[in-house]
Amino acid sequence: FTAFDAKQSGNGVAINWSVENINQHKFFAVERSVNGTDFNEISRNNEFINGQNSKSFILMDNNLPPGAEVLYYRIRQCDMDDKCKYTETKTVRITGKNQIIRVYPQPANDLLNVEYHSPVAGQLFISVTDITGKKAKQETHRVIRGVQTIQGNTGQLGKGVYILAITDSNAETSTQRFVKQ
Repeated sequence: FTAFDAKQSGNGVAINWSVENINQHKFFAVERSVNGTDFNEISRNNEFINGQNSKSFILMDNNLPPGAEVLYYRIRQCDMDDKCKYTETKTVRITGKNQIIRVYPQPANDLLNVEYHSPVAGQLFISVTDITGKKAKQETHRVIRGVQTIQGNTGQLGKGVYILAITDSNAETSTQRFVKQ
């Protein structure tokens, strides 16, 4: 390995690595951990490379574990004889990530549940707009830091497609589409 880096990029993590002088290469596996000890493979590159040339790779991890504040990454490179080498472990702090994890049920009837991750405790501004951009509903909620479920009354909304937008105290907004039956 000639280079290895992992950094937050938007709502994901960009993992970059470079190699040279690779012989008898079988695969690269990108591994992630939430505790720095127990790693799981999140991606594998089986591209055949051998020789003196240098090669660079980029992977975007856009499927971060809900509520994760610190993630650990490493690359495992294995040869044809199943001997493996690891990079050092990179630590990535996930900052300012307000995120709607899941909206259910879909379609909604009278109640809508929003599974939400907040990086800080505080107040949220929630707005619902129809697909033309017209505001259909707005309210505020107090939240704790971490993952929680917010329940909203959608009984007064007409049938159709809506956009739910949650804005936190840092003015960061997360949006999700839902259908009202």
